[in-house]
Amino acid sequence: MTSARSLVAVLLVLGFCPPSWTQEAESSKGFDEIVSPQLRSLQVALSAGSHDAADEFWIKVALRGTPLIEEIAGDTESLFVTFLWRNTETLAGVFLLSGLTNWDRTSLTRLSDTDVWYLTFRVRTDARFTYSMAELRGSIDDLQWQVDPGNPAVVDWPERESLVELPRARPQPWITPRPKVPSGTLTQHRLSSSILQNERNISVYTPPGYNRRSAAYPVVVFFDGDIYLNFIPTPTILDNLIAEKLIPPTIAVFVEHPTRMARTRELGCHPPFNEFLISELLPWMRQNYDVTQDPRRMVATGLSRGGLAAAFLALQHPETFGNVLSQSGSFWYEPRWEHGQAQLWHADNDTAGYGWLLQRYVATPLQAIRFYLDVGRFEQESWQANRHMRDILMAKGYSVAYQEFSGGHSSINWRGTISDGLIALLRVDER
Repeated sequence: MTSARSLVAVLLVLGFCPPSWTQEAESSKGFDEIVSPQLRSLQVALSAGSHDAADEFWIKVALRGTPLIEEIAGDTESLFVTFLWRNTETLAGVFLLSGLTNWDRTSLTRLSDTDVWYLTFRVRTDARFTYSMAELRGSIDDLQWQVDPGNPAVVDWPERESLVELPRARPQPWITPRPKVPSGTLTQHRLSSSILQNERNISVYTPPGYNRRSAAYPVVVFFDGDIYLNFIPTPTILDNLIAEKLIPPTIAVFVEHPTRMARTRELGCHPPFNEFLISELLPWMRQNYDVTQDPRRMVATGLSRGGLAAAFLALQHPETFGNVLSQSGSFWYEPRWEHGQAQLWHADNDTAGYGWLLQRYVATPLQAIRFYLDVGRFEQESWQANRHMRDILMAKGYSVAYQEFSGGHSSINWRGTISDGLIALLRVDER
């Protein structure tokens, strides 16, 4: 099985994050000066000659936990979030890696000659994000990332990371198994492709009470199936939504990718991958499961590069897939980037062909496709590109459900919003 740190590389290097530039308007803002009230009080005490101020500060921190969460005078929409690290040794530096900063490595600052290292951000009160920290002891390429010892909230995505959920972070009510809610069945298969010349794992979820003699079931096809199974509890979410009658009993197909390189290729607007889905996967599904052939009840689903691929699939095959569920779709994508031309995309400078799929939707007549799009406000280019995609689709006349969340490019957010997309596209009262 792919290692956890290798999966991070898949998510963050091979298609999740485009070339980096700073977009500050909707993201969280870090500060060079001390703005945390508690750190300011510590600084004042140190300046007054207190020798015990740092120790007393850490005693208070131990009682409250980290990071420090503090109110901002005159601002009810944001909070100061201060990351802290304690070390009495001589260090070259301390770093933060977080969805809050779109996974850019960020330096903490040492407070005078104390053992206090800090980094403060102004963050929206509805934010949810993960982070890890590391001490710089040798090469910056050998950082050993670890959870924050002062924060008991920890998740695995795909390694152990610390979690922050601010007071107004949106609840995620569907991700936990519920008593008396029946579970669907998940069956794993191996499927070979003569078109792609490879084979892969395919997992199929059938809802509770599945019966091949029933009417044909709606189908949701998930790209990056291992992520939707291992880091997003999608079968549990489906169980809960079906039990609440928010969506009809539905079959889900989780398509994995054989290798990192295969994933990069297959989800990069790759026509042979679409041919595999249409000519091999779906016929196999119809042979083995009672699935619909109505495009209005077929949903292509993906996160990041997979969201891009879902929208490309529907554009090429609207006669088969009439719904696109995209989570933080990589709509900034431009094929030349696959060959090392790392040029920057921006919504206001799209004349060179960046946002390749967006241009295809502009040039193609309106199709019978419905969309659900979501994206995090901390995602920089993806945030810009998803807004641009939304505007293009709506201007063309497509039905689009769109939402933004205060978070980064992470399953910790997608696990909450996937239910919104499923409800928007499969809602029982609309069928």
